[in-house]
Amino acid sequence: GGTGGTAGTGATASCFASFDESTQSLVQIPDAAELRLTAVSFTVEARFRLLPGQNRIDVHKRGPGGRSLGVTSTHVRASVFEGFDHDFAGPSPHDDGVWRHVAWEYDGQLSRLYVNGKVVGEASHTEAVSDSTTAILLGALRDASGNIAGFTSGPIDEVRITSGVRDGADFAPPVVAEVDAATIGLWHLDGNAADTAGSSHGESSGVVWGDCPP
Repeated sequence: GGTGGTAGTGATASCFASFDESTQSLVQIPDAAELRLTAVSFTVEARFRLLPGQNRIDVHKRGPGGRSLGVTSTHVRASVFEGFDHDFAGPSPHDDGVWRHVAWEYDGQLSRLYVNGKVVGEASHTEAVSDSTTAILLGALRDASGNIAGFTSGPIDEVRITSGVRDGADFAPPVVAEVDAATIGLWHLDGNAADTAGSSHGESSGVVWGDCPP
């Protein structure tokens, strides 16, 4: 999140959302047709940070079908449910308290994962994203039927969903994401789950809003 903003953006000095599975904290971003990403070509990105002992954090939409992008202590994983998983096992643990920008691009032919703007994995896939009408979850996961099946721990920031492949090669990741013509949704998580790009405002429960990362 940013350190400030114009009126109506919801931006404050509180700059990321932190989740704790023991308190079942979460953000639910309501379903909208444009967020289902069934047109195949899309980019999902966010800034993630896991502290030692924290298990995972995801941008998660499932049940049935859908897709997810997340970070565990050892992996970055993108999933097209009922289609494929695309994993990257990093050279060092991800639960080291370091902020990382993670992005996933998929165009119906190639799935590409980035960490801090660098391509870390490419895989050929042709599966389409199945229609899922559930809310996007931050801090929680659903089962294949769409029921909340568990909660996760860790901070997340600057969630952005884009129509089309945003970069296609190494890039300089933004600390604060911006809205452009291709942006479907953008959640700075600056003390709330307002959608800067549109009207898909999330509802939060039990979330701890943290200070700005360096």
